[in-house]
Amino acid sequence: MSYQLQALKNHYRTALYTYFRINNLAEVYEQFQLDPNKTPVFTYSNSVSERAASRRLLHLKRDLAKYGQDDKDITVFLERRILETRILKRYCALNNKPDKVSQSDLDGYLSLQTKLYGEVSSDLYEGILSSLEDIAKKTSSNKKQLPKPDKDTFRHYKELFNNAFPELNDIFASIPSKVNYPTNLILGLLSQALISIDADKAGWAPQLISHGSHVVVAKHSRKVLISDQIKPHTALRLKQIIAHEIACHVQRTLGSSPATNSYFANDEEGLAIVLEQLVNNRFTHKRTMRYLALCLALGQGGQPRNFIDTYDVMLRAMLDLGNSEDKAKLKAFYETSRVFRGGFPEIAGGVYIKDKIYLESNLRVWEQLKENHLDKDRFERLFRSPELIKQGVPA
Repeated sequence: MSYQLQALKNHYRTALYTYFRINNLAEVYEQFQLDPNKTPVFTYSNSVSERAASRRLLHLKRDLAKYGQDDKDITVFLERRILETRILKRYCALNNKPDKVSQSDLDGYLSLQTKLYGEVSSDLYEGILSSLEDIAKKTSSNKKQLPKPDKDTFRHYKELFNNAFPELNDIFASIPSKVNYPTNLILGLLSQALISIDADKAGWAPQLISHGSHVVVAKHSRKVLISDQIKPHTALRLKQIIAHEIACHVQRTLGSSPATNSYFANDEEGLAIVLEQLVNNRFTHKRTMRYLALCLALGQGGQPRNFIDTYDVMLRAMLDLGNSEDKAKLKAFYETSRVFRGGFPEIAGGVYIKDKIYLESNLRVWEQLKENHLDKDRFERLFRSPELIKQGVPA
């Protein structure tokens, strides 16, 4: 990577989804439970403004004209940031008049998103419905199913994971079985995990924040940001968070030349979810309910839905899967919020589709892993080396 490209990535380090982190999620959840017929209103940082987006867009276009003429990588990076900023600017403009957003306005907003993230798959939607039906009825149908690795492939990578991350597995073994985990315990476990991969020596540290509801890896500042609202309810979920954020996202920034760590560069989220899956003793699909919420809101198999209508269907699905009423409400609200953040909860189909990439990316990674059974060394290099894999899994 050229010095200029690295400088531009540092300067324009904020990706679109970062702007759409909800600041008041816990508050609106409590309000929604008191009145589930009142559409939640999400708040974001002050940087989510049409004026700020316009200024950023101007600077991006200026730098593209200045540096993009003779460098394809710079052009690709800046053009993606330009498209992201156009989406942000369009959102801000429409959000200033949500009661006047026309179908044409919404179609234009979704069209820009599709250009960035791709089409939402009706095949995956049907596969999710079929899988959920089988789980609820405890049967196995011949309907369209989501693709998944065979048992031998999963067992192979489960063994590689155990051998590749012995220190991390020791930390996992120390996690007590609780219903709720205090924030200070989670902070301590994240610190231990960072030490286990020597990330602390590179300046990485956890940091508590007061908004959102999850963990975010801030690569530029070398911080693992943990919301004071995070509530993993099982030891397995806590292990999966640590594996996803530390063993994949943080670890792939380490090395003498982390910028060249480009294998699975476009599917790093899918690779991180693979580690979540390998923490478990059996394969389970991840992020399917989020994809379902997105498809429901967009009108797959029917009419587009607003937040309340999407939540109602998601709540029934969560209950059908055997969740308690309180847990079903929380899960349904969270997944519905994820697809309406950066969107318009009061408008049918008014979603931000970025979260589609998690399931799609994970399925692509597993397809590659299935076709090219890696050995221990090559598996470790997916996470620990900046060098490209030249055999097996393509760069």
